[in-house]
Amino acid sequence: MKYLIAISIFLASAFANAYECKSWEYAALSYTTSTINLGDDKEEYSYFVMFHPPGEQEIWQDNKLKMGFSDKTLKEYFKIKSLHHIAILNSLGNQGWEAYGYDINRPTKTDITQRWQFKRCKA
Repeated sequence: MKYLIAISIFLASAFANAYECKSWEYAALSYTTSTINLGDDKEEYSYFVMFHPPGEQEIWQDNKLKMGFSDKTLKEYFKIKSLHHIAILNSLGNQGWEAYGYDINRPTKTDITQRWQFKRCKA
């Protein structure tokens, strides 16, 4: 019985440690929303998005690539249907990225910048 318990504990420990990551890679996402007042209580939104995965830097304004290693629009790059930051976060989660840091800044009444730091296990 003692051996059965010892083997069970060893196997449970080995199984839990099998999923520990030996090496991480990191990325950052910055998402700025600007509100443009069109008058008559109408507003329009503009988005400025920067994504920095390892070895890359991608920058989009609205859906258009401004600078980067890819030639894809924001929606194509993240395989999303809307420009909302939650869609981007879900896409990154599906790629194995997990957020470990977040901050928010409101430099003006019309701008808000949200930044996330991500990590994922190197395969």
